[in-house]
Amino acid sequence: MLKKEDCLLLGTVIKTTGIRGEIITSLQNLSFERIKKMGSVFLDIEGLLVPFFIEEYFQPNENSLVIKFDDIHSKEKAREIVGCDVYIEQNLVKEPSETIYNLSELKGYSMIDKNNGEIGIVEDTIDIPGNPLIKIFRENKEILIPVNEKIILEVNSSNKQILADLPEGLFDLND
Repeated sequence: MLKKEDCLLLGTVIKTTGIRGEIITSLQNLSFERIKKMGSVFLDIEGLLVPFFIEEYFQPNENSLVIKFDDIHSKEKAREIVGCDVYIEQNLVKEPSETIYNLSELKGYSMIDKNNGEIGIVEDTIDIPGNPLIKIFRENKEILIPVNEKIILEVNSSNKQILADLPEGLFDLND
């Protein structure tokens, strides 16, 4: 049986939404970006952690999460879990050092591609919700690089370097 010590508090179910049994969870002490994968969560029901499998979820804002569970199909059934704390297994949460840094902190960092070596210096960042970008100039061409965990492999603050695995053909997009 899973214990609370093996989990982190994700948030609390604050209310229902929609008619299919979706719930809104307030996020507490945990940035959603730190969650590696979320197929299930545990609800504290009368002191026991009960697993709930997730059908779908999305984050409407930085403080909440909308979740649709597999086995809850009505607003009435969803009301039964309002007020329950929601936990996630610790091994599904990235350490803070694994997360992407604040975009504005990356200005001036040197970007190094694992296959092509040094690409250039980060001139600017563009904070588009769901699709943040890094702007670099290379050979007098502006290159926009998506910021996500598949492309940005490591951010080294002490050396002001970003190690990346850039997609093939990225430099040819504006030709």
